[in-house]
Amino acid sequence: MPGDAKDFEPDYSWYDPSNNDEEKIRGKTGPPRVPKKIVPCRICQEQFGRVTLTFVYCATCKHAFCEGVHGSFSVIAQRTPGKCVICHLGKDWNSLRRS
Repeated sequence: MPGDAKDFEPDYSWYDPSNNDEEKIRGKTGPPRVPKKIVPCRICQEQFGRVTLTFVYCATCKHAFCEGVHGSFSVIAQRTPGKCVICHLGKDWNSLRRS
């Protein structure tokens, strides 16, 4: 895990491709310092209108997801990058969004 939840500040905003969830969760140490964020699972947010904060993101699409519910890490000798269910199924995130 990248850290404890207490090390992150919450960010309730919608997904922004110009500042993806990987960038928000990792933060920046150099000037200017950008604090690490804990962000909503994007599937919970898009489909169910609920906020489930997480600091796990998909290595493929960079969207945050609920560990074990809407994606997971594979464990083979060491933790490898996580994958959300949307990418695992080969779907497009635009097909998930409500109009």
